[in-house]
Amino acid sequence: MWKFFLFIIRFIENGNKVYISNENKIKELFMKKILRKHFHLIFIGVFIGILQMFALTKVQFIKGQVLNVAMQKNMNELPQVIFKLFAAIFIMAIFGYLFSFVNCVFMERSSKSLRELFFQSFLGCSYKKYFYLDEGELMAKYSKEISVIEQNCFSLVGTLVQMVLQILFVSAALFYLNSWLAVISFVILVAPVLVPKIFQKKVSNRSYDKMSKVEKNISVVNGILNGFEIIKNFGIEKNIFENFKKSNDNLMDAENEYEKSYAVSTGVSFAFSLGSQALIMIIAGFYIYFGFLKAGDFFTIAGLIASLRVPLYWISTMFQTLIATKPIRKSVFAFIENNIPMRETAICNPLDNQQDLSVFVEDLSYAYEDKNFILDHIHLKFEANKKYLMIGESGCGKSTLMNLLLNYDELDSGRISVNGIDIKELSDMEKIITIARQEAVIFSGTIRDNLTLYDTSISKDEFLETMLKKVGLNKFVTEGLDYILEEDGINLSGGEKKRFSLARALIRETPILILDEPLANLDGENMEKVENLISDIKNKLVIVISHQVSDKLRQKFDFVMELKGGRINVETLPEA
Repeated sequence: MWKFFLFIIRFIENGNKVYISNENKIKELFMKKILRKHFHLIFIGVFIGILQMFALTKVQFIKGQVLNVAMQKNMNELPQVIFKLFAAIFIMAIFGYLFSFVNCVFMERSSKSLRELFFQSFLGCSYKKYFYLDEGELMAKYSKEISVIEQNCFSLVGTLVQMVLQILFVSAALFYLNSWLAVISFVILVAPVLVPKIFQKKVSNRSYDKMSKVEKNISVVNGILNGFEIIKNFGIEKNIFENFKKSNDNLMDAENEYEKSYAVSTGVSFAFSLGSQALIMIIAGFYIYFGFLKAGDFFTIAGLIASLRVPLYWISTMFQTLIATKPIRKSVFAFIENNIPMRETAICNPLDNQQDLSVFVEDLSYAYEDKNFILDHIHLKFEANKKYLMIGESGCGKSTLMNLLLNYDELDSGRISVNGIDIKELSDMEKIITIARQEAVIFSGTIRDNLTLYDTSISKDEFLETMLKKVGLNKFVTEGLDYILEEDGINLSGGEKKRFSLARALIRETPILILDEPLANLDGENMEKVENLISDIKNKLVIVISHQVSDKLRQKFDFVMELKGGRINVETLPEA
């Protein structure tokens, strides 16, 4: 059945060209995946829709029966027929509500699946690829384009079921009756416009709650975007995805409440619309009783023709909608297709379980596009379990060298290897290297989550509290590990954010640690604490990029490297 919906969409978009072109393959792939996943809801919707359309047709026939009984002036039977009419309307309203509710659930779950598919794809792309992504475009895809698909694609599935069934049932009923008489008896029926006012406040409140949850969800996503390097470096895609799912579930709950209230409003409005038609028939029955009208099945046919007006009008509207949203669907699904899915299992790394790692840089050169070489034929050796201080003027290439070490970009020439293995052959450098950038990243969440990054294996509070004390964050030990840090650490000072980032890096056990300006924005007392902490690091290859280190700390390094003019000078310091 899901193939039928894809066929209809292709037919509307491409006319008689219903084949799947290369351009449409990406879109088809993910539409199939989502429709298949929620096919049971489509099946339930079809079943309820059949019952709803049967009730709709029955209502039209009972209307005619009311008039016929009235024309016969059979007052004994008339109340029974009127009761049957309202009973049929009530049953139809129930099925209408159930259909709307199932359709809302289908939209909700399909939307949730699409958002999770999109987010899995985002987390699956490499940091190298992420570096070239336009964050504004990415957020537009998530916040706007996916919403367009939800409202103008997934919503069409349920409406398509309803409209097709309505056309089939009404056409069959007209065929059963005298259809030539129906041609001259088309009546335009207008549903009451004031019914939605009854539910306006409730629907408005649900809509506001939904909007606030959307904003919160985007806030969480934006924080994750800002911390993407840490996510990749720590290899916590799954943990972040689970955290995202919690926020997404809250959003879906708010949307579900909104859709339920909207379904009630739609169902009641639909019932009032049918009630108004029934009232017309009852009034017409009295007119017939008093001899002002001579009509039998005329109003039944007129009602059936009126029932055809909506689906026929909707098909033309659907045509415009699908054509208008085609580029958006193509854009979103192309993004999903073009990114590597989030890995489910760890990739075998030849350096797994090796603690003593050395890095070799051989004849490395690198330039940004057509500019001069920022790194020019660099030769370096970073030995295992040694400490290196890298200094140099701003823009001299220190951070660039670290990015190349992390395999974030391609070398113009030369080679970087770890224990003799080219980093191009290592798909997950984040397993062996931890980096703490100068721009500290704080996620919206507890202190515990920000330190452990959702790693449940780090469960000892005493260990986390000790680390907070070592970096001079004693006051947060008093606040407790469940203290909430706001997005981007807006309730922290710059120095506190820096020390949280440093504590997080030190908690993680990797053979190589890179600290980018760890002493920036720190006062004298806390700078001394951090310097002592760096001095005490053992059994790691430590690379510190800094402009401000005391002579005492400088002497704790094994080598001092100065980068200048694309070249590097290495000073070997005597052992303390």
